[in-house]
Amino acid sequence: MVGKKTGQMDQHDKPLRMCILGGGGYLGQCLTKELQSLGHFVVVMDLNFESLPYIAVDPLRMLQIKGSILHTDQLQNALKGCDACFHLAGYGTCGGASLDRPMSMLINYEGTKTVIEQCLQLGIPRLIYSSSVGVIFFDQEMDMADETTPYLTTFGNAYSESKCLAEQALLKANIPGKLATCALRLRGIYGPGELRSTQRVVDLCLKGLGNKFTFCKSSPCLTQYSSAHNCTIGFIAAEKALRKPNSPAGGQAYHILDGGAPVEPFKFWFPLMQGVGVDVPRIQLPYWLVYYTAVLMEWLYWLIGLQPLFTKFEVCLMGLQNTFSIDKAARDLDYRPVKSHDLRDTINFFRQQQVDRMKAKGQKRKGWLDFLDWNWRASEGKIKKWNLSCRLLKVVRSECQLDLALQGQFHRQVSSPVYEAKQADQFPDAEVFEKIVLSSSSSSVWGDCYAKLDGNAYVFGQPNKSPINIRPLHPEIASLSPSMCFRCITLIAHTSNVLQSMHQDEEICHESVEVAEKSCFLATQIPSPVDGSLLFRSEYYDSSSCHLDGMYSVAYTLLDLDSSSSFKCALQSGTQMSNCDQRNRMKFNFRNCSFPDFEQTLVCLGTWPVGRHVQLPNSNSPVEQYLAVLNLATQQYKCGVMQQWTNRTTKILLSADSSCSGLLKDGSNALEDFTLIKELAISAIF
Repeated sequence: MVGKKTGQMDQHDKPLRMCILGGGGYLGQCLTKELQSLGHFVVVMDLNFESLPYIAVDPLRMLQIKGSILHTDQLQNALKGCDACFHLAGYGTCGGASLDRPMSMLINYEGTKTVIEQCLQLGIPRLIYSSSVGVIFFDQEMDMADETTPYLTTFGNAYSESKCLAEQALLKANIPGKLATCALRLRGIYGPGELRSTQRVVDLCLKGLGNKFTFCKSSPCLTQYSSAHNCTIGFIAAEKALRKPNSPAGGQAYHILDGGAPVEPFKFWFPLMQGVGVDVPRIQLPYWLVYYTAVLMEWLYWLIGLQPLFTKFEVCLMGLQNTFSIDKAARDLDYRPVKSHDLRDTINFFRQQQVDRMKAKGQKRKGWLDFLDWNWRASEGKIKKWNLSCRLLKVVRSECQLDLALQGQFHRQVSSPVYEAKQADQFPDAEVFEKIVLSSSSSSVWGDCYAKLDGNAYVFGQPNKSPINIRPLHPEIASLSPSMCFRCITLIAHTSNVLQSMHQDEEICHESVEVAEKSCFLATQIPSPVDGSLLFRSEYYDSSSCHLDGMYSVAYTLLDLDSSSSFKCALQSGTQMSNCDQRNRMKFNFRNCSFPDFEQTLVCLGTWPVGRHVQLPNSNSPVEQYLAVLNLATQQYKCGVMQQWTNRTTKILLSADSSCSGLLKDGSNALEDFTLIKELAISAIF
């Protein structure tokens, strides 16, 4: 029984095939590991799979499927043959994304309805949903609220509203003997290495932002958190409870939080702050001041796209009493939380991270000292050469903070097709993307940030994995094989969703910060997206920067690389593009073309100036901008050029992949060519 000890299998258990939708993140991998420890095989579907080696899931006892719950074919592929489904997929848990109602409704509500339909169609017997206490809590204090508390009618954010609608739809879908459903309401997931809440607290504190002040409306102000470990206990307990015929858990919602006494929202994190070496806050601000600051931040987000440091809902979670009863879960699910509100494992994890970083730096410092000793003896005290060598091998990390606009999770294309190639096998893996996490002072790919230069250039360093690649400045120190590798990366934020990086070949390492600085490119030296790499934000922000709205007639050409021929839609074909509902969604309806009819949606991730043309009054030259889009169906990123004339005509030219490689200035080498003519009379086609 999981409530007794996670990882212990009941004698009546048997290995099952479990599906976790949205299981590529921290909580999903924790749940995967626990299910594997019970002997089960796990199918995990997600758009992104975070690298979390410390969780140590067993790759031989799982299947990873890259896909979205919005696409039934991908969803069916994940669900087929499974005995139960854990639905963790969602959008907008924090920040500006939590305010994005269209995306929250699309993914959290409509996506959940699609999951329900497919579970019924494929005969999946059990469906457990990850919900939120935000379905019943916003701006009114609660003291041990139970599951009879009515749903809100006014919500703290779009995320909570969409979760509420999804939860109700899922609970109504409970059909005894066919599909057993239940929802688990979580609040503030934390744990060793957890990225959304725990890492955010650490990063804010290390930046000097998260430990400046506290606030509360009443005293004492109490709440509960949900440790990732207790969440997995709750999910596994719910799945087992739903196996019983006529289970009381069917069609029910449960609060899954840590047990024991509630905690104060800020003081709960104090041991972690002290564990990473920062002072705890001593200033208490008025609750109303912080709340209305959040109101202002949300307005700025809507007006100019500035990401809020915190939202109204987050202020309410931290400043109002909000506690919830777990008695119902204990009774129906036999939910028995362990190590409640215990941060010791989390503190040890972050301390070990600091130790590992210091070890990496210590290895370099040891090499430095060894070299100084060797060089002093070899030079017979020649101070000039000794000082030169000091400068060459100096590794002292200065204060280096990435601009806020550069921080987040991004995708970068790993390989790119040779555009001139005509055979498909000449450019395998053309659309393979890797994830890059840019925090305030480090990168998941390039290491820690050691220096910030003018022109948005940053020097990153990490332990060198391939010493043979090191290119020392002086042959006499080549034999030292320094253990650190430094690279200079120039990062430009073209839009809130698109960054461009420029650097030397990543196989090239430099032995010191100073040498790496000499390899930097300035922002002014990056002329176009063909140079360097484009990075696309994983949770893209809502954007209306494509400057298109209304209904358009469309002429379309798609180049066939295999045969040098093309697929076409004439302007008279009836193919149209609608951009009415959301200006950053271009919905194409292809009709009567040289290929079967279908629909396609491109999400505009932003535009930025090309710089070659400036439109003059009555000029025949178009206004030209670079353009980045995401194909919602294929989840592929594309780069291109958008040309706009004053006569209602817009031309969109997309390259073969995300890198814009091969996209000529005149667009003659574009893979896809859209010509859009704005219709004066708007007619609904969707």
